[in-house]
Amino acid sequence: VRLLGSHTLALIQAGAYIARGHCHLHEYPEVYQQQRKRLLKFQPRQAKSRYCDVYATFEASAEVLQQSGSEATKDALYLLTILSMLDSAVLPLQIFPGAWKGNIEVLSTRQETSEIDAISQNHIERLPGFIIAEGEKWDPFRLNEASSELVSLSLATRHDINSSIGLSMHPLTHAWAKDRQDLQQQKEAWVTTGCILALSRTDSTMWEDQERRLLPHVQTYLDIRIQIAPAAFKALILPILLKCGWALLAMRQDSRLSQLLNDIFVKLSKDYNKASKEFLLLYKLQARSLSDMGKSQMAVNLFEQVVEIEATTLAETHPHRLASQHNLASAYQANGQVTQAIELLEQVVEIQATTLAETHPARLASQHALAFLLQQTRL
Repeated sequence: VRLLGSHTLALIQAGAYIARGHCHLHEYPEVYQQQRKRLLKFQPRQAKSRYCDVYATFEASAEVLQQSGSEATKDALYLLTILSMLDSAVLPLQIFPGAWKGNIEVLSTRQETSEIDAISQNHIERLPGFIIAEGEKWDPFRLNEASSELVSLSLATRHDINSSIGLSMHPLTHAWAKDRQDLQQQKEAWVTTGCILALSRTDSTMWEDQERRLLPHVQTYLDIRIQIAPAAFKALILPILLKCGWALLAMRQDSRLSQLLNDIFVKLSKDYNKASKEFLLLYKLQARSLSDMGKSQMAVNLFEQVVEIEATTLAETHPHRLASQHNLASAYQANGQVTQAIELLEQVVEIQATTLAETHPARLASQHALAFLLQQTRL
């Protein structure tokens, strides 16, 4: 019952499938995971609904949208494909104005960058029409109309969450929304959804406020396996995965982040223990992940490589270089190398005293870390 979300017709289908001898009751959950589409299109002879099977009932609603052909219904069908790439749980719709905000930032800078996590025009072009920037202020009209279309046909449920709106889907409706797409459509929907997630990371406040609700969507998105050509992976997909990776780091999803990074290193055919200038941001994330996983010596080794590379590419006052040195000091501390940690933090604090205001968060953090270590050595 829980597996099928208490959907009446789905339960009837399950009973009929078992009664026909296709499997035993205790085997059904495993069979469902393997043959979901077949099971939900199975037509029991008894108690047939006018639509015959579960998927047919949902498809009838989709046909209503397709036959209308209005902007709102086209947007609704597009929104449906995006939701299918995420979790069926409540999705805060704030993620869409967040992506719009990221869109505006990319368009306003328009500068080429070699950073491997850079969001480009290539990502912007894959956004749905109801996000594309047409003014200086976010206009929610098309998104509201699209979501209302889905809600009116019971393809989604609207939720009021702390003065904002969210959408969820019944698990079976969610499964159908994905299964109705062919592999190419799923690939396109997955890339578009990734672009939305990555661009929305610009709104850090929204991600902090909605962290608990966004987590299952990030996890579900990353669990989907899509075949991407190597050339497209680095330019288009890697920035998306890195944005998701930093989100997992902030949410302390240590094991899932470690798995994601391992997949990336395999895809790129890179050694995860040997940092390179080209993929430095990836190795920074890997080092942070190792620290959080308690692998202190490995974290120290990788952070030392990162700091060494940045010593040749960044000025000693550059915030990124100082941040890496601070992270290395933290890794030293966790690894029991307190003397090295103190020496490095003293350098960082001295430089920040000449470049940052007394109240700057980064300067205060370094001072606090140094003071803590000095106090510990005196105990």
